[in-house]
Formats: sequence, C-alpha cells, structure tokens
Amino acid sequence: MPENNFAREFPSNPEMENQTNNEGASPEMKKNNVAPQGSPTPASAVAAAEKTATQPLLPHCPEPGAGVHTWIMSAAWTCRRSGVDPEIAVKAITEASTREPGYREVEDAVEKVYGCDEMPAGARTKRPAVDFDPLVANRLADELPGFDAAALSARSPIPPAECSPADFLARLYLPGERVLVFTSNTSQGDYVWTKPAEGLVHDSRELDHLRVPKYDTGVFFLSNPVSGDFVEVQRLVKDWNPSGRSRRCEEAVTSFRYLLLESDKVEAGVWIPVLAQLPLPIAAVYTSGGKSIHALVRIDAKDGGDWREQRDSISDSLVHLGADEAAMSAVRLTRLPGCYRTEKKQWQTLLYLNPEPDGRPIAEQTVRTVISEQEMEVSR
Repeated sequence: MPENNFAREFPSNPEMENQTNNEGASPEMKKNNVAPQGSPTPASAVAAAEKTATQPLLPHCPEPGAGVHTWIMSAAWTCRRSGVDPEIAVKAITEASTREPGYREVEDAVEKVYGCDEMPAGARTKRPAVDFDPLVANRLADELPGFDAAALSARSPIPPAECSPADFLARLYLPGERVLVFTSNTSQGDYVWTKPAEGLVHDSRELDHLRVPKYDTGVFFLSNPVSGDFVEVQRLVKDWNPSGRSRRCEEAVTSFRYLLLESDKVEAGVWIPVLAQLPLPIAAVYTSGGKSIHALVRIDAKDGGDWREQRDSISDSLVHLGADEAAMSAVRLTRLPGCYRTEKKQWQTLLYLNPEPDGRPIAEQTVRTVISEQEMEVSR
C-alpha cells in the first residue's frame, strides 16, 4: 500500500465544536383518543399522528453537490428533536435525499446524532466542518511558482498524450475488474468496461467511440471497480426505485482503491501546484473539460470502513485547501480522460498518470527526458 504522509505533513484544523439548530422542528406528537364533533374518528386521528411521526418535516434537501452531506446531519437532528425513531429517521432521510446516499452515510449520521448529548437550542444545524481558505491554497501554490499542467505532465511516468480512454483504465485497474462508464451521470452506467484476464492485451480503441463530440456533459467513470451486477439495497428503496436496485452503490464495489479529489473553488493555476506538493499517492490527474482538475489518490483500503477512516484522516486538510468534500465518496463519478465535453467545447485531458504512486509529492518526482510536442500542446 502506498504510504500516506499527508496527515503528518498537512495536519487538519482543530476540531470544531458541534453546533445545531432546532428551527423547523415539529412539536411532540400527541395522540387524542377523543374526537370532537367534525374531527376525524379516534382511530383515524391516531393513524394521522403516527403517519406524521414516521414522516417528519425535514429541511429542504439541496441539489447534489450543493451540500447534501451537511443536510443529512441537519435532517437527523430534526428527526431526533421530533421524537422520531432512529430506524424511521434513516428511512425518511434516505427517501428525501436528492442523491443516493453513500454506504452507511445516513445510518452513521443518525447514530452520531442520536448517540450524543443534546445541543444548545437555537444553534445552527451544521456538521462540524472546515472552511476553504483561499489564502492557504494561494500560499502553498506560491511555493511552487510556474508549476503548470506541462510541468505536471513532464513528471508523469506514463506519457499522458499516448493514452486512449481504454489505455487509461487498463493502467489503473486489475485483470478481470470492471468499471462503470457513463455518458449520462444520472444513469446506472451505459457501459461496463472489463480489463482482460491476466496475460491478455486490452484493445486500446475499445472506448474510442466515446471520443466523438456528441455527449453534452462529457463522459464519466465510477472511480472504484464494481461487480457490474445490480444489487438490491434496502436503504435505496424509493417510490421510483421500489426494489432499491443499483450497480453504482458501495455494496457493488469490489475494491476500495481510490479517493477522488476535485475543486470548483480553486482555479487550475493554483490547484495544480497545490496537488503537486501533497504527500499523497496520486495515481492520476486530469481536467474535467471545464474549470476543475480531478485527481485520483490511491489508498488501497481493505473495505468501506477502512476507506472512510483513511478519507476522514485527511479530508479536513484537503477541504481547507479547496477540495470538494462532497466528491470524497467511494462511488463518486469522475471524468474519463480522452473524451470530449460538448457543452464546454473542451477535451477531458489526462495530465499525469502513475499507476504505482509511492506517496512522494509529484513536484519531487523525476522529469522525463523526452517530452513530445503533442504533450506540450495538450497541457496548455
């Protein structure tokens, strides 16, 4: 497993005190067995009260990528203050979420909220968080002046310009592993790419049909390998998915190998030198076909719990530098390099590829002696 020195060299901020907000909490439900004239019968009144208790008035869930994880914690506090049973809270929050929650994301939030002491009334309902500090990111970037996409590519052990989309995946995944590829990020995956068995050579052109400029939002892949089969997960049961079927959930993941870093807050000219100085085993860096730069960190976790522990040990420091906390999911979609993002009229470009990173910062790695003109061009 690549060594992870990040927590030591870039320590996270001190823990912030938990805060919450009881605004919007429902009053305690009371069952009335005496029905005044014109009121529902006692039985129907009880049924109505029970329905309200099992469907608490939750705060509005934001769109995916706009703070759903924070909302989950807020919703858990609303359920607790409303006297809702924890199991019912998990179901209600999952159903109200605007995206598929991560593995045990809701369960962990509910357990944390229901298991801790009551928070002061009137405080904000917000998960303790570290704020992005642009001064810190800029200061770190200033320590590596002039380090741009070309400098990043020059330190890539594998020449980025020589990799097709299939070549890219074949370098990062093991024989027999499957990767979901998407032309629509709301689907369950349009293709299941499989790396050939040991001793067989993959077809470099296998995914070249995705390179044509016809996909408005570009092409994505799920960062960790999956079985490729649908599984039925109770926490994913919703009106539009009554069986909870999915093949892009954590239960379908076969190896918790990668953690995705991306930032929409930091411009590329700052984010690239920041990434280059992180003492993390970064396996790949590529553009989104938009303003952000994505990086895959190889953590080789033994399971989902280990993956979350490793993520949590470094996430505060990364968020402080500008990383998107919502992107740090084991089943996060990311951009497939070598494909075209039509809506932005830009390529999703591979800048750096090192399938066996050792944890040394990219900036400290050896510069390749031969840099092609094509590499220089795509890095500009």
